[in-house]
Amino acid sequence: MRKFLAQIPNSLTIIRILLIPVIIHFLWIGEHQQGLYIFVIAAITDALDGFIAKLFNFTSKFGTYLDPVADKLLLDSTYAMLAIMGWLPICLAALVWLRDLILLTGAVILKFKGNQLNIKPALVGKATTLTQIITVCLFFDVGALQGLQDWQSLFVIITAILTFWSGAHYFMIGMRVNRE
Repeated sequence: MRKFLAQIPNSLTIIRILLIPVIIHFLWIGEHQQGLYIFVIAAITDALDGFIAKLFNFTSKFGTYLDPVADKLLLDSTYAMLAIMGWLPICLAALVWLRDLILLTGAVILKFKGNQLNIKPALVGKATTLTQIITVCLFFDVGALQGLQDWQSLFVIITAILTFWSGAHYFMIGMRVNRE
């Protein structure tokens, strides 16, 4: 039974990945509210899989790699779609994509050089993910979210700062790992 339960975090991560095309589809066909609901469900799976994995010590090497990839896929694809639709500033989407591209490239380089990648999620990284999720939610073109331009502007600034900060933080860690 424990072995079965230990698969719950990875299953939630896989569900998050499978929900990405559904979110994009709903945005594409103009069903923004449904897209927002599915995005929120996907974001909840992100919090839930980590909580369950830590609470019951159900961490796995597979999950350690898959979870951040699922986060990047969810956020990068949603940022791309919202920017393409003209709802989200393209400069913010580009910053999010660039940060993730640099981090992924750095991780691949370090791995090819034989370095162990035991980089734990930092508080600034978690804060970045949270603000990126909130920002996405604020930019879905849903009637209930109209009139939130002040919040949108505030979260664009906060998300940009945290995205840059966390990118610099992880870049510096990567540089230190590379030197060792």
